[in-house]
Amino acid sequence: MKLNITLLTSIFQILIFQKMYSQIPHIEWQRCYGGTGNEYIRDLIPTKDGNYIVMGSTTSLDGDVGPRIITDADAWVLKFNKRGDIIWSKTLFNRGYYGVALAGNETENEDILISAYVYSSDAWGFKLNKNGNKIWSKYGIPLVSQQIIKDFEPNKFVGIRNTYNINHQSSSDFTLAKIDTTGLASYDNKYGGNRTENVYSVTKTTDNCYIMVGWTFSNNSGDVGINNAREDSGDIWVVKINSTGNIIWQKSLGKANVWEECFSVVSDGAGGCVLAGTFYPSTYDAIPDIGIYHLDNLGNLVWQKNYGGTGSERPTCIAKDIDGGYVVSARTNSTNGNISGYHGGDYDGWLLKVDRNGNLVWQICLGGSSVDELQRVYVTPGGDYIVAGYTKSNDGDVSGYHGSNPNQEWGDSWILRLSNSYCSNSEYITSTISNSQTFKTNSTITALNTITNTGNVIYNAKNNIILNPGFQVSQNGKFYAVVDGCDN
Repeated sequence: MKLNITLLTSIFQILIFQKMYSQIPHIEWQRCYGGTGNEYIRDLIPTKDGNYIVMGSTTSLDGDVGPRIITDADAWVLKFNKRGDIIWSKTLFNRGYYGVALAGNETENEDILISAYVYSSDAWGFKLNKNGNKIWSKYGIPLVSQQIIKDFEPNKFVGIRNTYNINHQSSSDFTLAKIDTTGLASYDNKYGGNRTENVYSVTKTTDNCYIMVGWTFSNNSGDVGINNAREDSGDIWVVKINSTGNIIWQKSLGKANVWEECFSVVSDGAGGCVLAGTFYPSTYDAIPDIGIYHLDNLGNLVWQKNYGGTGSERPTCIAKDIDGGYVVSARTNSTNGNISGYHGGDYDGWLLKVDRNGNLVWQICLGGSSVDELQRVYVTPGGDYIVAGYTKSNDGDVSGYHGSNPNQEWGDSWILRLSNSYCSNSEYITSTISNSQTFKTNSTITALNTITNTGNVIYNAKNNIILNPGFQVSQNGKFYAVVDGCDN
């Protein structure tokens, strides 16, 4: 059937949509991936063809992994579509010793760069084509990273890792490398002090810089300024560098005798950053809570807020939502404080949304009666959430678990799509819309209404969107029309 958008009025604008929801999203679909062994996800990336790739590790010889000869863990990469259907599944080493795919990203021509390692021979990098076929693999290159992001230059990437540095006399330093699609580095710089630094995440900023986050034991040494860190309690360490690798500023965040760590960072869109970490408050008997921090483009603290309960919380990823707020994937075993809906048994996956000022908008516990953890969250252009982690549950929010041994270390890889909107058979809209809304239908949307708000409205239909005379969008309203199926 031909797909049409019929526009019968001239009093409207089609602009970029930013969804501003306050309601808790619902699960559109969830799926367990793996076999009867263990699977674990380390990274999640979108692809240019509208699909997604996750990477991590597997010990399975069956199920979604497919037949393998070796029984040790192998680096595993899986591509799936917007409905969760598997497109392809690949293991990378196919030999003995423990292997894991740490991180990846997509090149301009839709190839995939993968950072991986194997215990027998340390660091590896892989390049796959869009169908998962290996183009090359290389040993010991700077591509090996805990996170890989796209650089400002086409087909250039930035990767981070922890590296021993004898000059700083420490067990590890922050390390940032700029690499190309062949795995060659234009620079490979280290940052730190006389003790240990561990880097976890990097983001690029709107002023053509990079911000790295992690933690430090150093205090007023090397690249690290005066802080509250000591040998047994680290501070969060944030470093902003320019495009040539030189430090613009560095900032430590922490209190005396409190251990703070940072696991993920995202740009705030104005040269600064928002980061998610943990701290161990004495009021919770050394059980960690989540702290979210906003730093401006000069490294000044704009705000910092804490989230959690009397149990243990740990964040894994922070992403910017399309309304300017932030979404954090985490784990929890609390039943109070900011947390409700805990399924019991062990950790639940925890997804929370805060606005641009750090105020909690919503939270949702995801999982079943066993261990469930979230590792990554990605916000789609339409404002849905793709969440990846692992599970050992087969109840609650989880179905399709492949494992049979309750003592398995990880269980299955677990991926969910959450949405704020529901799909209907058809929509006929006549009433005035004065707040941000999304309408989804498997057939046709017919509208003759007025959108008067300064927020945002999206119409998403499978077949047709018909805007009759009388339909209009106010001067500051934003309207987005999509004819591409209800699940986009």
